[in-house]
Amino acid sequence: MKRKAKLKVTSRTLAQLGRSLALSGTVSYAINGMPVAETKLRIANDAIARIDITRAVGSSSDVLVDVRITNRTPPPPAPDPSGKPRIMIRGTASL
Repeated sequence: MKRKAKLKVTSRTLAQLGRSLALSGTVSYAINGMPVAETKLRIANDAIARIDITRAVGSSSDVLVDVRITNRTPPPPAPDPSGKPRIMIRGTASL
């Protein structure tokens, strides 16, 4: 039997991300524009495309950290070795 290679994914929580940005005031979080209340949510570092920081207008010290996640398109399937065209259907079926 072959030994499986271990995949190491580095990640951090939203709270850790906020601390690393050294933001002051009330910090709230969103992922791709959707508000997230759970600061223990972990995000893989490789999945982060960019981080947008928005400060509230006026004397308020509210800060919104919007984490933008990368959109990865899966690679197309390999061609059929016989050279014949094939149809691939994704999903579930019920009778």
